[in-house]
Amino acid sequence: MLVRHELPTGTVTLLFTDIEGSTRLLHELGAEAYEEALAEHRRLLREAFARCGGVEVDTQGDAFFYAFSSAPEAIDAAGEGQQALSAGPIPVRMGVHTGRPHVGGVAMSARTFTWRLGSPPPGTAARCSCRRRRDRLST
Repeated sequence: MLVRHELPTGTVTLLFTDIEGSTRLLHELGAEAYEEALAEHRRLLREAFARCGGVEVDTQGDAFFYAFSSAPEAIDAAGEGQQALSAGPIPVRMGVHTGRPHVGGVAMSARTFTWRLGSPPPGTAARCSCRRRRDRLST
C-alpha cells in the first residue's frame, strides 16, 4: 500500500466526501451502531484513498478532504471508496476538483486553505460528483 505524507504540489486534484443524511442515519441506526458504522466507513475510505496515492488533508465530523497528484488517482479513489462502502448502510457523496491550489494563512487545515483554482490546460481538468445509492455508482 502506497502511503504518502507530503501534500502534492502543482496541479492537484482534491477529493471531498460527505455522508448523505447523517442525522437521519444516526436516528435510524442508534448511537452505538452509527458509531461502529462510521468507524468502518472511515477505515474503508482511508484504505482506498491511500491505495490510490491520496493524502488526508483534513477530516471534519463525517467528511474527508484528500489531495491527489492527479485526477485519475482521485477518480480511482472515489470509485474504490464507493465500491468498498457499497455493502454498508452509509451513503456517501464525493466530489473532486482539479486545479492549482494556493495555500493561504499559517495553519494548515481545510478551514484556512484559500484555493485559487485557475483554468488548467485543456485535458487536465476533471470534475466528478459521485453518489452511492445502495447499489449504483453515478458519475
